[in-house]
Amino acid sequence: MPTASRAFFAGLMDYAGLFPPAALPMDEATRRHAAYRQGPDRWILNRLVVPARRLDELGRSLLGLPVGLRGDDPWRVTVIAGDDLGADIERITMFDDWIEPGLVQIEAVETVVRGTGDVERLRALTPAGLALILELPAGGLTRELAHAIKRASAVAKIRTGGVRPEDIPPAQCILDFLETCAIARLPFKATAGLHHAVRGPASLTYEPASPRATMFGFLNLFTAAIALWHGHGTDEAGRILEEEERAAFRFGGGAVAWRDLRFPADQVADARRRFAVAFGTCSFTEPLEEARALGILGSAAAAGDGRVAARR
Repeated sequence: MPTASRAFFAGLMDYAGLFPPAALPMDEATRRHAAYRQGPDRWILNRLVVPARRLDELGRSLLGLPVGLRGDDPWRVTVIAGDDLGADIERITMFDDWIEPGLVQIEAVETVVRGTGDVERLRALTPAGLALILELPAGGLTRELAHAIKRASAVAKIRTGGVRPEDIPPAQCILDFLETCAIARLPFKATAGLHHAVRGPASLTYEPASPRATMFGFLNLFTAAIALWHGHGTDEAGRILEEEERAAFRFGGGAVAWRDLRFPADQVADARRRFAVAFGTCSFTEPLEEARALGILGSAAAAGDGRVAARR
């Protein structure tokens, strides 16, 4: 496998099968995550994403799995908190107290930040051992808010889509977010609407009558982020973000390339490690199938999602 592919895809995806549009039952989501953890693409898998209110359900589901499916390593989990972060931190503590030792490692908590003044309070409520991921308010990410999140050693989070056309933000909003994060040297996570490799029109859910809209591709988003991290301008990053020609993205020769721009694998790895952390997706296999169809990821007999993927 090309080094550039390893640098780009390692730990790229949080599995969020519990969330729309998949919205799987807990037992099905854990069964699939167990298969992904042991499959050939496990190096691409990051954390399992679970709402705080469903932690007990997660524990029962995991304890119900055959020992062989649980695996030898702890299940790495990100918890989605609700409006009361303090109460959800208590839920995490109680869960840690009763779950079988060594089975689950809760590594991060995600919550919505309302503004700059909220950041310090949320950081104070979060135990030092947990990474804090802060989803932005509707107004977006100001430079002041970015620096506050950076001072709190937290990660910014942006929604790049949803199950309705109006859930997809304009490209300029995402570009502004990426630029602000790059200037502040603030790591970020993206979520929603990134099932596809390259930007283009697609179904927003798995239902036959699903609405369609132009969705962002994960190649667009992360390549634009890599460009900004390494000093390229917003004009170039904006064109990358809105690129719809699949052949414009190339992996090989130890680099990730978009048209005439080329990013060596070490630059890709640096941006992924320090800046473009991961993206959440309710399908683990669909993005990988598209990457393989483009020839930028080696073949593998990955476990299937058991659904007909939304197609362009």
